[in-house]
Amino acid sequence: AELAGRQEIFVRSFPGDGGKWRISEAGGLKPSWSPDGRTLYYEDPSGSWLMAAELRLDPTPAVLGRRRVLSLTGATFWTLDPGDGRLLVGRVDPRASRGPDREGDLDVVLDWSGGLEPGADPGS
Repeated sequence: AELAGRQEIFVRSFPGDGGKWRISEAGGLKPSWSPDGRTLYYEDPSGSWLMAAELRLDPTPAVLGRRRVLSLTGATFWTLDPGDGRLLVGRVDPRASRGPDREGDLDVVLDWSGGLEPGADPGS
């Protein structure tokens, strides 16, 4: 929803005509729920950071905390595995050669959690 000229992330009860509660505090885009429904991930307004809002939903929604999870600089997409909530981020490596011999290649990055913000939980 738009608030004061910027996109914000809200939650509301479903079904029903209950209120709505703002989750982002400085704008947000592309929200995605964790599989357990306790965390809402979203991009900051610039698309530079993946944010996580830890939530309490009952009796009324409340944000318990917000944190930066991962820099999205260079990312082409991100998604959460619906089964276990693992994070998948696609990035373009500017150092990689691009040409006919690289078309269709997929590079798998191991130890991706090394790129997380200090204190971030790689399991969430």
